[in-house]
Amino acid sequence: MIRYSIIRLIWMLFILIFIVTLVFYSTRLAQMNAWSWSYRISFAEKLEIINQEYLAYIRGIFTEWNWGTSRRRGPVWELFKERLPISLRLNLYAFLIYFPFGILLGVIAAIKKNTIVDYLISGPTLIMSSIPTFIWVFLIIMVFGYILEWLPPRPPSIEADLWMRIKGYVIPVSALALVPMAKFTNMVRGELLECFQSDYLLLLRTKGLSRKDAIRKHLIKDAMIPIIPEIVPTFIFVLISSFFVEIIYNMQGVSALLFTSLFAPMMDFNIVDIDTPLTVMVATFYSFVSLSMAFVVDVTFAYFDPRIKMGSKKAT
Repeated sequence: MIRYSIIRLIWMLFILIFIVTLVFYSTRLAQMNAWSWSYRISFAEKLEIINQEYLAYIRGIFTEWNWGTSRRRGPVWELFKERLPISLRLNLYAFLIYFPFGILLGVIAAIKKNTIVDYLISGPTLIMSSIPTFIWVFLIIMVFGYILEWLPPRPPSIEADLWMRIKGYVIPVSALALVPMAKFTNMVRGELLECFQSDYLLLLRTKGLSRKDAIRKHLIKDAMIPIIPEIVPTFIFVLISSFFVEIIYNMQGVSALLFTSLFAPMMDFNIVDIDTPLTVMVATFYSFVSLSMAFVVDVTFAYFDPRIKMGSKKAT
């Protein structure tokens, strides 16, 4: 397990370097091809210029942790540190809602199958999973922000009181959590219902366990095995959705930086003016979070199913 973890961490480092390289070269080439003076030089000359810039950029990251300087905003790392807590809190709060509550509702719906409780859970989750996240954020803003006026339709300022700042997270977190929570609810319900119909439950009952103890001590843990692989793609889905939620709700997080570095100049002046250091920093951050989640999920597999030996050449 330790050997597997070390290998995975080394691979993560190589993947992150590859992503930095890919984003740097693609954005710089797109930038240079949009400039009029670059049409007078060949592709090989452009590549030579970018190679020199890339080597200096990579050297700065590894020796000084210098991620470059934004042409419009200053040092990229300082700017990123300022915006990072907003995005991290948003995605963390959403995860702490959709994952545990999705599992809890799925367990309750499975235990109360074909009862009013099951219908009250299954019906809304079907609606929740049918509406995209960016539509949810619009609906919640309109209904609870403007019509009912229960929640702030825009993020409160940092000078606002604590309660108002907490309420400012309700709309974006709810919009991000609804779709994945419905997904986990339906998955857990389906897996548990399949376990209820298996001979395994009968075997546990014959050993003297009550139905409640069999479900709590064994079946829920077994039902989680096919659920765990869905954590990473779901988290990535929420991470991508947070880009739209932050932009729509006007949250000044990491997603706003990416929008500014890629799209804002084209919208304002109809020209390509990509802020390469800022784009590389944000892309690396999202990649690092996704890779870290995949690593944690792989390690968690060994807990829920001891038969799985991560890193072994032979399945046991």
